[in-house]
Amino acid sequence: MRSRPRRCATQFVAIALFGLSNTLVAADEPVTYSLDLILPSLSVSESQKIAQQTPIAVLNNHVYIVNIEPGESGDEDGVSLHTIIRRGVEDASGQWSWSEKTLETRTIYDTWHTSPAIGTDRSGYIHVAYNMHNMPWQYTVSDQPDSIGSFTFVGDELSLEDIKVVKFDNRTSFKTMGYAAIPGNQITYPAFYNNTAGDLFVTYRFAAKPARRFEDRTMSGGIARFDNTERTWQSTGGDLNSARKDYDTSWFKKDIEPLAIASQTGWTVYHPRLAFDGDNRAYIAFYWREGVAGETLIKPCLITTTDFQQFSTLEGEAVNLPMTAQDCSNISTEMASNSEYNTIGSIAAAQGGSLYMIVSPATGDRQLLTFRQGEWSSESSPDEATEVFVDKGDNLWAMSSGLNVFRRSADSNDWQQVINADDRTACYPKVTLNDDKSIAYVYSQSCDEPNTVAVHKLDLMPR
Repeated sequence: MRSRPRRCATQFVAIALFGLSNTLVAADEPVTYSLDLILPSLSVSESQKIAQQTPIAVLNNHVYIVNIEPGESGDEDGVSLHTIIRRGVEDASGQWSWSEKTLETRTIYDTWHTSPAIGTDRSGYIHVAYNMHNMPWQYTVSDQPDSIGSFTFVGDELSLEDIKVVKFDNRTSFKTMGYAAIPGNQITYPAFYNNTAGDLFVTYRFAAKPARRFEDRTMSGGIARFDNTERTWQSTGGDLNSARKDYDTSWFKKDIEPLAIASQTGWTVYHPRLAFDGDNRAYIAFYWREGVAGETLIKPCLITTTDFQQFSTLEGEAVNLPMTAQDCSNISTEMASNSEYNTIGSIAAAQGGSLYMIVSPATGDRQLLTFRQGEWSSESSPDEATEVFVDKGDNLWAMSSGLNVFRRSADSNDWQQVINADDRTACYPKVTLNDDKSIAYVYSQSCDEPNTVAVHKLDLMPR
């Protein structure tokens, strides 16, 4: 599959964006940035809606994406969808070639939950987690670096009957602590992240008490770090102090009790997101929901660490893990204490500890929260942007549906729109950066039917 990039180069333009607290201005001199379409309109399943998962990764300027796609019976509402990985390579003439490999033919049609996630480790191996909603780890790793030729499954094996019970009977009776390469069981919302040294991390939700009735399983927030030398995962956080009646054991497998960053029976932890600044300090953001199911989240939390051993608030107050719902209120004093949010959001960190976080209140404008020099500030997210990231010069970028792209210099508070879309055809962008943060690769889904995805290449250096 080959595609020639469609190019869009746009000067800074001044337009009105209602609700912005900072000014959107035009540049003194024309400057252009290029946004190239390198994979257009790939059909995916209608069930694929990405809340937290990371569908795109880049390695050695090769781009990897992973999707749920129709199977042999089409986009069937069952257990026959395909999870497929694709690898994009650019040649000297600027053409992109894409190869593919099917990883799973028993993927569940389950909007929001079973979307896959992809990441790469420091040695160049490709990691994919997929097809899970309160299920054991379904997880595979490439056999060779920078290659999708073959993969080895290192999750917990499930039969087709097991998967059918999840889909058609709505039962997730997986009662052990899990025996996959990554600690934990009853997993949902996996997401992979790399720090500036290339170390691989994964965040996820899991059941701290998997053998209990569903309401008491204590859906917790997990983070694991990949040891590139030992090729093993180690979870981080606090002990769960689980009792034997909380989970089942196996006489022939070793129990591995995961750690948690946040956990409390009667509450559910949602969407741990990671960001790293130039000194590799980590920032961890997540939400809570009282009970198990629902549409909105409350109590956003934000903590930081330099070593994943000791954790604190951004203001420097030490916190003990796992955190509970009572430990969190709202990360910014400018947000009302009873605010509710939906799942859409993003987090980014800059050199020197400046932090940026997009949150989506259930009512009102989407907000960009900034923590800089010990203080919080808040503004409306430019054009309701859902994705925020920082380039190698510490300039802040925001991306909204369209695709519309905004840039704010490291020494400025003013936004400049650098890409202006003619219409809104691409929604919910997900961005990954190359090693030196000079190029952003953008994965987006179609705003309207049918459900398709596209990949763009955004050069962060002006022409």
